[in-house]
Amino acid sequence: MRTLFPLIVLVGCASGLSKLRAPPEELADPVDPACEWAVDEADLPPEPGAEVDCKDQRRRLMTRRAVSGIFSDFGGQDSAVRLLFLGDAGVRQPGNEAAVGDGPLAVHDHAVRVCGGECDGVVLLGDNIYQHGINEAVDSAFLRNFAEMWSDVGPQYYVPGNHDWGTFPIVKPPHLDRVQRELGELRRLAAQGLDVRGDSHFWATTVGEGRLVGLDTNYLVRACRPGDEDGVRCAGDARRRDEGLVRFHTLIEGLTAPGTGPTMVVGHHPWLSHGEHGQAGDYWDYNLLGVKIGQGPKDGAALRRVLDEVVGPHAALYLSGHDHNTQVARVDPGTLAVVVGAGGKVTGPGKDTADGEARALAEIESESFCDLGFALVTVQQATVELQIHTLPAPTASQKDAERVEECLKHREKRRPGESWAQAPTCTRWTWAQEDGTRGTWSEPGPCPVLE
Repeated sequence: MRTLFPLIVLVGCASGLSKLRAPPEELADPVDPACEWAVDEADLPPEPGAEVDCKDQRRRLMTRRAVSGIFSDFGGQDSAVRLLFLGDAGVRQPGNEAAVGDGPLAVHDHAVRVCGGECDGVVLLGDNIYQHGINEAVDSAFLRNFAEMWSDVGPQYYVPGNHDWGTFPIVKPPHLDRVQRELGELRRLAAQGLDVRGDSHFWATTVGEGRLVGLDTNYLVRACRPGDEDGVRCAGDARRRDEGLVRFHTLIEGLTAPGTGPTMVVGHHPWLSHGEHGQAGDYWDYNLLGVKIGQGPKDGAALRRVLDEVVGPHAALYLSGHDHNTQVARVDPGTLAVVVGAGGKVTGPGKDTADGEARALAEIESESFCDLGFALVTVQQATVELQIHTLPAPTASQKDAERVEECLKHREKRRPGESWAQAPTCTRWTWAQEDGTRGTWSEPGPCPVLE
């Protein structure tokens, strides 16, 4: 799948920002009530009919609702704001598809201990439901159990991953309708009292004096390509434009606007990575008999442009998942690119990256393969602290034990002789802003001892 709809010029980056048009205040056509839907029992969305094109109307309905996904939960707080970040945590119990797996349970319990009751929320970085998002009632049941597990930490912010869109070719290929089922379920959970946020493709919130921006990077990877000179071109409805992408364009404008505090950006796909899925501009889903099968137009070249030209010059942190490990790369003195996709399972380093482009473009300062992990970020006025926590992956189930064994095999092959802590670890960086400057990151160091 290279595009979803006819291509239109939608988003500009860097010098192309002045060419952007303001989003329409309201869609001209009302949404037919027959197209309202959610996953109940075994019921799935109605198929498009001859009289009402529900597929088109559902797309516009859900993305129009996404425009309201701008949150301001932490604005104005003088005290420190502490957020957890982790991805790829939607792993289930073998034999019980509605239950949360041992890996994410272990990460949750360790994160709660680290927080000590003082975290303000958690950001889930995609692949929230393995393997193919929401397709039947048991998938909705899992998402509820997953959200209830994290409710003891605080508000939950979600961005979609490639598995939330669907990944298996032909049977459950990536599709906009599939991920919007999940966004609809998140809205339903919020309506039922769970503190669930991020129910749109693109969203933003303030964090103390800073801001946090959530991107559905799958949209950018699968439906966008770089413009001829600048910006990116994205699929959309040529008559109305896709409101989810309009929301993205307004967030990009917000990223480049002057701010008083740090900016953090989150998405599923990594910027730079030594993991098995590659990095921006070179993503791939499968390795079939030695042949890489990519993820979209130029395999993330549009996202790479957004990250290089827009996020890099303005953000202190970009946090992602996708690769099931933890990595921290220094893009420049003021920006770190972080991978924390070890929220539920583990994989080893990629076979082509030991001396590849990632090391040429940035210094990978910390990486941990075959351990679970998460990030804890503390924002207080014009300072940021990043902690990367790792912990041993559970091996009680046969599936988990096989994952760890396979990971260690890959790691020994590609990182021979590398030590393995087999115990919880924590590495710390701090970012400080002085006199309106962009801010710089410290060198990595040990975390304070957890009592």
